[in-house]
Amino acid sequence: MSNKSSTIQIKISGPGIQFEHEISTQQTSAIVSFVLDGSSQLSQTIIHGQSQGANVGPIPPQHSSGSQLSLREFLNEHEPKRIPEFITAIASFLKSHRNLTTFTKENLISAFEEAQETQPAYLTRDITWTVKIGWIAPKTAQKDTYYITSTGEKAVSSKFPAEIRRKTKLNVGVRRTKKSKKA
Repeated sequence: MSNKSSTIQIKISGPGIQFEHEISTQQTSAIVSFVLDGSSQLSQTIIHGQSQGANVGPIPPQHSSGSQLSLREFLNEHEPKRIPEFITAIASFLKSHRNLTTFTKENLISAFEEAQETQPAYLTRDITWTVKIGWIAPKTAQKDTYYITSTGEKAVSSKFPAEIRRKTKLNVGVRRTKKSKKA
């Protein structure tokens, strides 16, 4: 939008969404009316800003059949088995279908609940494991905030093949028993 005086910066944030965009005053009026009177019908031209070519709000995730894609369906399609795979697949879903470029532990907890998956008992440890194998990374200057890496995106898109699973095993130390001295 070229005319800065006729645009307004809109910012929406909350659990599962972070959105910032410039919109026209016409779009702003429609959104304010919608919020105040709860009208469920807004002009598609105003909502999608077709005259300016901008989208307002996230586009609902789509399945190949054209219907909306749930987190559960996304997980089923990408076949995660281990907790780091679930974390990475959830991060990919949040990025590509909910427009969240970063996420927190709380986002993950909500996503596990939404997908009807058992929440990991040691999620902090599992996040650390997922960082260590390079599928997610901490966001600089934002404590306890992460983003999915390109390596993580590749692992999700390839459905976590056996080769990737072997390479990303968490090596835990083996307990050694003391040998008794014979006198």
